[in-house]
Amino acid sequence: MGRTSTVIHLEIARWLSKNPGLAGVWITNSFPIGIFFAGTVPGVPAQLPMSFIRIVFIGWNRDTRCDRGGGGIMADQEPKAELDGFNMADFAINPAAQPLIIKKVIIQVPTKKPNKQKFFRVMAGPEWEISVYVLELKEEAEYYLVRPEILPYLMTEVKYVRLHLAYYLDGSPFLIPVPLPDTENPAKWNSWHRSLDEVVKRAREEWVRAIPDKSINGYQLMVAPGTFECPPLPEDMTLQDYLRIAFKDRIIDSQDHPVVKALLGLR
Repeated sequence: MGRTSTVIHLEIARWLSKNPGLAGVWITNSFPIGIFFAGTVPGVPAQLPMSFIRIVFIGWNRDTRCDRGGGGIMADQEPKAELDGFNMADFAINPAAQPLIIKKVIIQVPTKKPNKQKFFRVMAGPEWEISVYVLELKEEAEYYLVRPEILPYLMTEVKYVRLHLAYYLDGSPFLIPVPLPDTENPAKWNSWHRSLDEVVKRAREEWVRAIPDKSINGYQLMVAPGTFECPPLPEDMTLQDYLRIAFKDRIIDSQDHPVVKALLGLR
């Protein structure tokens, strides 16, 4: 090599010593890359072909020894000190010997009509449904359980419904309130109520969607053409457990309840 290449070598070495994030540069005539350093290293003109520079490794840091292929510019770095008493085997885990068991905990059970864009199923059996009085606050999208003795104060507000435990494909549970026929006023049980009741009955056997349709004043029933695998559900929960979660802090058991006072204009 001539004087020019020697000067360039020194300039690159000086530049790398100030920029230890780049290391492992070997000077050779075998691999033309000059564009990488041309115009970026002080003292190296942008027009120089730089055919004698080969980049072997980039991204070196101060804690890594770079000693590949004949000793680089930073080859004299000291190796890391070993941790006294460290044994990797002490931290290794055998998944087969120690399987990871994850338990899904139900913390929310909304009471609502089914999402029209989601398939759902309804738990079959009388142990998964209950007939109760509820009060719906439409703006808040919340349902309250109402004790029968409070009915005289809320006769025009409450609904007599049957709550059905249902779940979506991802296993998310919810309660479907289906209004029941009123023996004193049969007209209250309209086509919306009847069609939702039919959808719920079908959902005990198949994956379905309940699609509201104003043109027919009711719900359309869509049955899944394929077979979905039922998601895992908690085996240690009963309907009472789901109700306790769904109506936590939403039980009207006194005429002094804030909801009752608000509806009667007493607050």
